[in-house]
Amino acid sequence: MSLRAGDASATPSAEVEVVIMDELHVFTADVALSMDHAWDIVHDFIQTGTPGELSDWYEL
Repeated sequence: MSLRAGDASATPSAEVEVVIMDELHVFTADVALSMDHAWDIVHDFIQTGTPGELSDWYEL
């Protein structure tokens, strides 16, 4: 699994809670996007099948 680097669309102090395999995990703004920007990236991928803007990724 990899995490995409944040893009400064979320405030530096932002935290995002995500359920992964039935456990709640908290991520900070260094790997968080605004909901609108995240949706745009997912929507573009669904429509085109290409990843679009890749940015930096962190391997877990």
